[in-house]
Amino acid sequence: MSKVSGNEMRTLIEGFYDRIASDASIDDTMRAQILASNVPQLPDDPGPGHLAAWDELAGMLADDEFVREMRQAMNAFWTDTLDPAAYQAASMEAYDASARAVAGGLSPDSDQAATIARHWLERSAAAMGRRPDRAFADWHMAQYQQLSGRIGRYRQLLAELRGQKASGEEQAAWTWLNQAIRATLS
Repeated sequence: MSKVSGNEMRTLIEGFYDRIASDASIDDTMRAQILASNVPQLPDDPGPGHLAAWDELAGMLADDEFVREMRQAMNAFWTDTLDPAAYQAASMEAYDASARAVAGGLSPDSDQAATIARHWLERSAAAMGRRPDRAFADWHMAQYQQLSGRIGRYRQLLAELRGQKASGEEQAAWTWLNQAIRATLS
């Protein structure tokens, strides 16, 4: 049995998102969509793994340092210049190209990989109202590193509670893309 009820978790999530998104340029509709997609539910008959994930998530939501980390990430991404639809389209295109590259055994330090990496940086920078320069590439790599840390763990816990598992193929594609970006910066 968990120490945190479903209603308490919803309250924790709502408070968490109020705290991390208070300064971000997110309209009310998008904020509601983000919140709705991030409120987990325990299964009717939760196993020990679900309960452990639930309790760990509750602890993260109440951690002031994690709130600060997430607020920084939100504010850096959700700016007045962000076009969410364009960013999502660029992300899907980059993911598809990277997944094909991984499936085809393409090295992330090849010329073709550099083309894919540059295209992603150009499209994602445009969607964010930024220039695809070295500063943007460095920022992108820092964001990827954050996703490997506590922010990544947060997303993993949400996925576990939804009954989703991050596929090895998905992780391999994003890792490959970031290796390709790193290779272009060398």
